[in-house]
Amino acid sequence: MKSDAIVEQAPVVSNEEVAKKIFWLKLRSTYLAERTEPGQFVNILASGNLNPLWRRPFSVARITGNIIEIIYKVIGRGTRFMSTLKVDDTANLLGPLGNSFNVQNTDNRIPMLIGGGLGFAPLIILRDALVNSGIDPVLFMGTPTQSEHYYKKDNKAGLLLSSDDGSLGYHGFVTDLLSNYLAENATSNQYVAYSCGPEPMMAKVAAICRKHNIPLQLSIEREMACGIGFCQGCVIEQVPPQRKYALVCKDGPIFDAKTLQFTQDDHGES
Repeated sequence: MKSDAIVEQAPVVSNEEVAKKIFWLKLRSTYLAERTEPGQFVNILASGNLNPLWRRPFSVARITGNIIEIIYKVIGRGTRFMSTLKVDDTANLLGPLGNSFNVQNTDNRIPMLIGGGLGFAPLIILRDALVNSGIDPVLFMGTPTQSEHYYKKDNKAGLLLSSDDGSLGYHGFVTDLLSNYLAENATSNQYVAYSCGPEPMMAKVAAICRKHNIPLQLSIEREMACGIGFCQGCVIEQVPPQRKYALVCKDGPIFDAKTLQFTQDDHGES
């Protein structure tokens, strides 16, 4: 059941740099921890002085007790401010927002979770839900280089890593790692897939899954300033018979891959 979104000042529990310019932020929010489902996101007001003005969307990566966890990379003014947050500071959150991954009716298929860079973040909370339900997923995570890997070990799920430069795990794109894995392991109707990352990467994941008849859900990344469908800034094109455009913040961010029209070149990126 989708919960009503609220605005909340959430206290900072920790805010640690876990990879190059990548931070793992933990915030205390009983409301969000009890109501956020895998795939949903929050919009954070990056600073208290309205500079920058618009909120920034971040997937909830993990929930532990009454703590929600967010993974972000320092890129611009908003995330630079977030990186300065200290214990007992507060962050202004709007959430939970968006829809969630559908893990029902998968016909006992093995879940594959494929993430590129920060796109792996919303798959961690999905991984937790699956593992806690007694389901063993296979995780694929790719980054350009070793220093950007923030999830390198998993004691309860299979984890396959790649780096574009070969500094950690498979040398190449995570989509190539996925293709090689399926070439060696795929049988009919064995897998179901979930993915998030750069759009060219997800377009390639979609092509691979079509080839192997694997159902695929995608978590789409867009700039979602309002998070509720008001600003109309996060459109994505769909294929018939769906309406031509959907709003990622309101209709997503989770979509069945078969409903989307990718505009990027169909090649893999991590």
